[in-house]
Amino acid sequence: MPVAVIPVAEEVLFRGLFLTGLSARYGHAFGLLLSSFLFGLLHFDGSVSPVVYASVAGLVLGWLSMETGSIYPNIALHAAINAVPVLLPERLIAIHGFNVPSEHPEHLPWWLVGPPLVLGLCLLWAVRGLEARSAHD
Repeated sequence: MPVAVIPVAEEVLFRGLFLTGLSARYGHAFGLLLSSFLFGLLHFDGSVSPVVYASVAGLVLGWLSMETGSIYPNIALHAAINAVPVLLPERLIAIHGFNVPSEHPEHLPWWLVGPPLVLGLCLLWAVRGLEARSAHD
């Protein structure tokens, strides 16, 4: 349930409302930075690491939202990232609070999220380039 509900709620709030409103009022760069930082603060659990991690994710998700003009790709990406630890068997990689019961959840390691995220962003960039090229021809 959290894999589906939380990404929808967070994307509607942070990219649908905050990013859109702040960008309209203060410009895209400031709106992106502030909405990403607020998203990071939401993930504060007593340490700075989750704030940094979520702020960087907020920058990527905000860019995706601005690039596509929609929050639907964000919801899909956010849900996929949240689903990874639930789907991973503990014997492959143990992530406390996700696939290992724990009161102190961990976030996904960068090496697990980074490559698929970079691949997805490169794919989006390539598709956008092809769309622009076909519109120009």
